[in-house]
Amino acid sequence: MYEYMRLRNYAPRTIKSYICSVAAVSKDLGKSPDLIRTEELKSYLFGKIEHDGLSPTSINHILSLFENF
Repeated sequence: MYEYMRLRNYAPRTIKSYICSVAAVSKDLGKSPDLIRTEELKSYLFGKIEHDGLSPTSINHILSLFENF
């Protein structure tokens, strides 16, 4: 993931933000990011919307991270 972002010339702060987002989801679900299934991620995000009021922008951000890497 890190290498891909460096190759795409992402800014260091963007890389840090993306890695922190993936790490947070991984920690909450208790598994490695590469083991998180799409349905599991969607269910997790729905819970974040319902209970934490996570914004649509944040949801799209997280979904795109898992789809692209």
